[in-house]
Amino acid sequence: AAAPPTSTAAPPSLERSSSLGAADREGAPQVASERSGEQEAARSPAWSAAEELKGRGNGKYEAKDYAAALQYYQRALGALGAHPLCEAATGGGRDLVAPAATAAGAAAVRSRASSYHANCAAALTQLGRLSEALRECDAALRLDAALPKSLLRAAHVFMSLGEYVRARELYERASRAGATADGANGLRMCGEAEQEMGRVGSELAALRRAGAQCKSRQAFRDLSSRLEASCLRCAHNEALKALRAELLAAGGDFGEARSICLAAIGKPDASGPSHGALWSYTLGRVLYDAGDLVGAEERLSEAMARPGTPAAAKQLLRLAQRLEVERQAGNAAFKRGEWAAAAAGYTRGLQLDPNNGRFNALLYCNRAAANARRDSLLEQALSDCNMAIVLDTTYAKAYLRRAELRLRVGKRQLALDDFGLARRHDPRGTVGAEAAKRSAEVRAAAAGSSHSHGYSGGSRSQHGGFAGGAGRPGHGGYGYAGSRAPPPVEKERERCHYEVLEMKPGASAAELKRAYRKLALQHHPDKNNGSDTERAAAQKRFVEVQRSYDVLSDASARARYDAERLRRGRRPGGFGGGFGGGFAAEEELFAGFYSRRYR
Repeated sequence: AAAPPTSTAAPPSLERSSSLGAADREGAPQVASERSGEQEAARSPAWSAAEELKGRGNGKYEAKDYAAALQYYQRALGALGAHPLCEAATGGGRDLVAPAATAAGAAAVRSRASSYHANCAAALTQLGRLSEALRECDAALRLDAALPKSLLRAAHVFMSLGEYVRARELYERASRAGATADGANGLRMCGEAEQEMGRVGSELAALRRAGAQCKSRQAFRDLSSRLEASCLRCAHNEALKALRAELLAAGGDFGEARSICLAAIGKPDASGPSHGALWSYTLGRVLYDAGDLVGAEERLSEAMARPGTPAAAKQLLRLAQRLEVERQAGNAAFKRGEWAAAAAGYTRGLQLDPNNGRFNALLYCNRAAANARRDSLLEQALSDCNMAIVLDTTYAKAYLRRAELRLRVGKRQLALDDFGLARRHDPRGTVGAEAAKRSAEVRAAAAGSSHSHGYSGGSRSQHGGFAGGAGRPGHGGYGYAGSRAPPPVEKERERCHYEVLEMKPGASAAELKRAYRKLALQHHPDKNNGSDTERAAAQKRFVEVQRSYDVLSDASARARYDAERLRRGRRPGGFGGGFGGGFAAEEELFAGFYSRRYR
């Protein structure tokens, strides 16, 4: 009898029924025996009635009326149930004493019933009722575990759900059962789908390493478009939907990613046992990317307790546990005033997962708070703040902390700029309010006498404690703004800021920003694991890059710098190709800017 066309519903991830794992029946019945069994079974009116109903169902299926087709297939199963050989076919015991002809007829009834169940699965797949389709496949393979049609139908359902490993197993069984061409085609589709999922996973990992700014990258937009299109094409593909939730989290859309996961978890029957494990893992991944390590650990533990757990769940769970240990160790040492121990704890955390750019931004900011308590490490603290901002350009607390540090080294205007950025990224939060208050204080101090009202921290107390804020759990204070005066300005000769960033003087602000991010990531001491000499060189280069970008990222400072650069370049011994004319250190240049601006 003709079977309805195979499902064209799109690929990926659901669950498996225990009976689908049954071993293939060893050996195939002889062709003559099969024919004689069908001839015997066809003598019953029940057989003819069932075949007629199945034929009508096929017509409805070809007309894309899948609901009507399903009804006909179900009626066909009911009609076949009245067959006199049905009791023997379903294991009622008569087949134990039946003659060979009757046994062959019972086998034919079983095979035909298996085919009808497979047809029901095809219609249900097209209707989007995949959990029911799996149950029909399960019933089909219980009746005839080697029927190629039933094996192929079950494989198609698993492909539609994205469970490629299970689909591959069934396509291989179908090939051994005689469906060589269809089985080979299915295996090819499995391979292509698995390769594409691997590519998506690699691209997603690269975007995570980039931190919060990944959302502005073309690679993020391209991957987002591909996943959205694939999810529309493959409406039942749970694996693709889960990857889309992970991508949203990588781009910082934690609320939407979390909503997708919770909605999927709220429908546990949508795709069987592995559905729960997949979405518990995905929610754990989203919470991990958001910095909620405790919540991530809870969800990942749930995934580990379910069947069909994704392979990455165990490793991510261990990573979340280790990161939380190191963060808490750093926080505890900070509260005790043990700044070196706190910085060491955050450093250990930074070495655990280079792919989690957003969480690493948090650790860099915390380490900056610890290093800021020691005057000898102010440059390192500034470097850490810069690295946090490179990884998360929306991180309000990092801007606030860097502003305080810049005030301590005499960079008042850059500090005011950072206060403004902190307010922009947290307009209604505690960090934004603190930034507005500090900005007003600094401006008021600048308006008065440079001796009695100039910024030196005043009587303002140090910020400290792990008060969190701005959606960042477990953060340190805002920085060190004690009453001591900024350290004396160190005059030194520096290279041309454009040369430091490896850019031409006419470079746009966006080009300078890209160059800075690239060089900051390349030369940050935490990214260089060589000898002490190599790490010291990387630290020096990183600070140089940081200083150059501080000047060129400020429009007014850059304009004055360019004017001074051109003026000195006209004199013998001036800039030339670099700073050969003995240009003063950056701090001295800034001092001139500030005195003109605020006098």
